[in-house]
Amino acid sequence: IDFLVSFTGCRAMYCSSDGWDCSQNDGVVTFNYCWTFSNGKDSGGTHYSTGSDGNGFSLGNNTMDATGKTQRSLKNCIAADNYGFGITENNSGYPQIKMDIFNCFSYRNDYGFVNYITSSTLQQATYRNNIAYNNISSDTQWNDASKLIHDHNSWNSDGPSVTDPDFVSLDMMELTSPRQVDGSLPEINFGALVIGSDLI
Repeated sequence: IDFLVSFTGCRAMYCSSDGWDCSQNDGVVTFNYCWTFSNGKDSGGTHYSTGSDGNGFSLGNNTMDATGKTQRSLKNCIAADNYGFGITENNSGYPQIKMDIFNCFSYRNDYGFVNYITSSTLQQATYRNNIAYNNISSDTQWNDASKLIHDHNSWNSDGPSVTDPDFVSLDMMELTSPRQVDGSLPEINFGALVIGSDLI
């Protein structure tokens, strides 16, 4: 049986460990226009506990081979100010999953985008049109980048440089703004690109 779980317009914030953790979920999980921020931290901004990872999106792992099916889809999402990784496939030691990660922004986490193991085209992660900026240890961490599909991202060798003036706002407090009357996420300027930015 194929299970499908979809999150649209959701926020995971101030969780003691990960914002979203898809560990050992063998179904299909999609995230669209979701935000995850300030996870794994206490109210003072320090690590919540030694037992917590504090990742934003932990997309793996699973217990079965993906056999070519896309099991994780992450589009138009934000990961910011998380203690650990912003977005990770989190697959070390388990069968890999096939993922699409498009149009996402990873900002001021420990690491921005992290991929441990992707071993074949049936289990391949595709990163496209993503921005990683101002992450503390590194914007990316790959076990073997040659086994990933990643192009048109801010970290690619032919990509544009990223600086504060590229953004309308980098005020993360906007992420905590109240929802709109219809229940949708608040309209914010955080992470929006200014007119004329070479990141567009």
